[in-house]
Amino acid sequence: MNAQQPPSDAIRRLGHLKQSLHFIWQSGPIWIVIVLLLFIIQGVLPLLMLYLLKLIVDSAAATGLAAGDKTAFGEVVFLIALAGMVSLSSAFFRNISQLVNQAQTLKIANRVYYRLHAKTLEVDLACYENAQYYDKLHRAQKEAPHRTYRIIHDL
Repeated sequence: MNAQQPPSDAIRRLGHLKQSLHFIWQSGPIWIVIVLLLFIIQGVLPLLMLYLLKLIVDSAAATGLAAGDKTAFGEVVFLIALAGMVSLSSAFFRNISQLVNQAQTLKIANRVYYRLHAKTLEVDLACYENAQYYDKLHRAQKEAPHRTYRIIHDL
């Protein structure tokens, strides 16, 4: 917490965070689970790559890669191929994660538009003659997709 922010501001922000998480969860709990699984997988793959690189270096250093030692060379080639597969799977999961984030953002944006539409129908027609109300409504409709994108990616 910043020294300049009063404690009430931090509490207010926590309330908004709780509302945002609840809104996202209601929009599609399966998307949250998929995002978390992809997050875990993308966190493990770089560690696996580092471990494979360690095994490659250890294997190459232990055997010295003598010219006639085909088993040691085969082991190093296998480890390099495995590291390449891990690298490709890392790129694959990164692309899948981007697709899932886009799908989740669209799902949440649709939910926001649905709520805006429902609130618009509830309002008395006299409110549309009020310029301040109409400006707020127009701004909410205009900024809804950008704000949902920020909510998802700021979490």
